[in-house]
Amino acid sequence: MLPGGTDIAYRALLAGPYHPITRIEVWRQGVRIDPFGDEGLPFFEGNITATLVSQVTRQLSLTTDGSMYPRLPTDLLAPYGNELRVFQGIKPGAGVPYEWPTFRGRINEVELDTDGSMNLGALDRAADINDAGFSAPENSVVGSSISLEFARIVVEGVPDATFGTFDVPPSTTPQLTWEEDRGAACDDLASAASAYWYALSDGSYVLRRVPWAIPQLPVIELSDGPGGTLSTAIPRRSRENVFNVVTVVGERADGTPPVFATASDSDVSSPTYTGGAFGVKSKLVRAQGASTSSQAFTLARTSLLQARSLTQAWNVSTTADPALELGDAVTINARDLPPEVQVVSSFSLPLTGASPMSITFRALQPGLVE
Repeated sequence: MLPGGTDIAYRALLAGPYHPITRIEVWRQGVRIDPFGDEGLPFFEGNITATLVSQVTRQLSLTTDGSMYPRLPTDLLAPYGNELRVFQGIKPGAGVPYEWPTFRGRINEVELDTDGSMNLGALDRAADINDAGFSAPENSVVGSSISLEFARIVVEGVPDATFGTFDVPPSTTPQLTWEEDRGAACDDLASAASAYWYALSDGSYVLRRVPWAIPQLPVIELSDGPGGTLSTAIPRRSRENVFNVVTVVGERADGTPPVFATASDSDVSSPTYTGGAFGVKSKLVRAQGASTSSQAFTLARTSLLQARSLTQAWNVSTTADPALELGDAVTINARDLPPEVQVVSSFSLPLTGASPMSITFRALQPGLVE
């Protein structure tokens, strides 16, 4: 949750009538270049989609007037380097507004539609990593911490990169070689740390543990009762893509024999217990970044907890909440079912306040495995 998102006054505003605010700014090389001031870029509609299991975590799409279509490559909304920064929040009457950054990324494409409107798409700062490939094969700095190596790889590709808070435990970088894909290099390092890498809503990069596989307390409760903000809440149970045995093969770049590690669900109270009626469903994961038995086992354990998180998942629609972050733990109290802690895995945040926000969750599963 972004700072201030748990304030009692703010949560109360979400549950009642409120005035949403959205400001879209256009920037180029660290300088705001649009002429729209506090009102921001005019638009008709749009949304920000975000998913934690994708390199490009956030994508923005909006519709504006066709007169904004860039006739020249140097025009304001031309997709040749200009970026959008989006700020959203709530204005409580005459009081100080609650406002947060919800997107930063380059304009990726624009299209002039037949009805005279223009559609625009933008990708978050993770796309800059993918664009900045290696010009020649590159070796990792063996023995450096994974956090420092990740930061090095990012800054080499995106010199103006900024970083948020990392939460990965100390671990060292194995011997790795990358040919051209800088995003794949970040994937390898994140895999070695049993983590995800992504860009936050303000554009800063982070390396963080998989949020539904670690203990955490819920930051808010979403409910469909009196004073609640949920308009729909749909739970789903499934055994699809759920595994109770995960084996990781760490393929070493130096040609030495690979390492192996297996994690299985040994919790007798778990619905996916390997000795129970669920049966055995196994999955093999190949990871270049896991070069030691310890790294392989940690990745196997994390992968298993990710798989278990899909046994029950919720999809909800609720009042748009720009303070919500991917990875937030939330208590869902809906449909007369027992309250359950779930973790935000994806959402669609409208740029206008009239539409609801849709959120997909995964169950929090910091259980014991062997």
